[in-house]
Amino acid sequence: MKRRWPIPKGRVRPRLASGQLSKAEERYSNYLALRKLAGEITDFWPHQLTWKLTEGAHYRADFLVMLRDGSLQIHETKGGKRNKSTGEWKPFGEEDAMLKIKLVAAQVPFPVLIAFEAGKDNWQFEEL
Repeated sequence: MKRRWPIPKGRVRPRLASGQLSKAEERYSNYLALRKLAGEITDFWPHQLTWKLTEGAHYRADFLVMLRDGSLQIHETKGGKRNKSTGEWKPFGEEDAMLKIKLVAAQVPFPVLIAFEAGKDNWQFEEL
């Protein structure tokens, strides 16, 4: 079988079954459910959109989110990493995944946000 992307060094995570959320996605889904109950968003859908970037390279959005005004956003969940010298949090993702997100952000007509954890139950956002 031909590999289309280089396998990252270190531990390789197994792929989740279709429709199954990662642990971070489950936590973010709970966060979005609370925002929906509070009336801050209208609805959200996990893993509903997929883009074909090139032959053999696809991107599947973690969440499609509808705001109260009916506008849509893509939310991509990532872990957070703290800069030891500044204390500032930044999203952390593998290089190929971050490149795919940036390619999609340049193509879609609505905002793409990276939601990342900056400590326990503290979600921060970076818009691309």
